Amino acid sequence: MTYKELENKIKELEEKITELEKPKPLEKKEEFYDIKFYPLLKVDSLFLKTYNQAAEPTILANSMAFWLESETPAYYLIYNFNGTQKKVALT
Repeated sequence: MTYKELENKIKELEEKITELEKPKPLEKKEEFYDIKFYPLLKVDSLFLKTYNQAAEPTILANSMAFWLESETPAYYLIYNFNGTQKKVALT
């Protein structure tokens, strides 16, 4: 095998490797057509403030916090997404 043939073979193999490394498109499946996608909640910090009070605290937009309701032993995760505040009861 000549040097030129060897060089061409190496180029062919590099092209095949490059082609194999490219991500392949996902197959569309019928059961996934009705899924609604929502934007992810971007939290400004990794540290969540904990509130211990009777009334639900109002938190800043795009933030999360824990709330321990002082009158009952109930724990909540509260989050505010673009000005809409929601709470999730933790059990």
